[in-house]
Amino acid sequence: SWRAAEFATVVSPDIMVVALKQDWRAILRFLRGPYEEADLLRLLRINPTAVQAAVLHNKREPVLAAVQTDGECLQYASTDLQADQEVVQAAVHQTWKALRFASEELRGDRKLVVGCFIQSGLALQYATEDLRSDQRVVVEAMTCNEGAFEFANECLHKDTAFWEILARRFPHSTWKTWQKKGRPHPIPKGENQG
Repeated sequence: SWRAAEFATVVSPDIMVVALKQDWRAILRFLRGPYEEADLLRLLRINPTAVQAAVLHNKREPVLAAVQTDGECLQYASTDLQADQEVVQAAVHQTWKALRFASEELRGDRKLVVGCFIQSGLALQYATEDLRSDQRVVVEAMTCNEGAFEFANECLHKDTAFWEILARRFPHSTWKTWQKKGRPHPIPKGENQG
């Protein structure tokens, strides 16, 4: 069991690897003794969730090593590191799902968000309200995954001109499917809305 490492006076690197594979908390034993930074980074690549240890979540290099292996470990990073462009870029490069743990400012970074669409247009759900209201951003997301429309701002769902763009851009009638899912056809501009 990984807990055996906690009580050992000396823990070999091989035993630490086995213990860490079982539970991230084994890193706490490792951190009690003197250690080399390279050894810590190697262990974090084996079990990146170990970065949630209180003494690690605000240290840039350990967090960077963790998110390069598992981008969703960005959730354990300090607020400052969730706002660090390089750390967040490494996390979303590993998985678009890490975008949800980025700072508000970075979730509003058009280049960063659109870069996530290479993996999945569904990354739109984690973008800021402003980006989810941007027709170009939404169309770009939908180009990668038409299901991204669900995460577009409601103002676009009601915008007739935007629906016309979608009908031209996605002529295979996918927008009819969106209507079947309960999305009402928008009221044309100029008609009585009330």
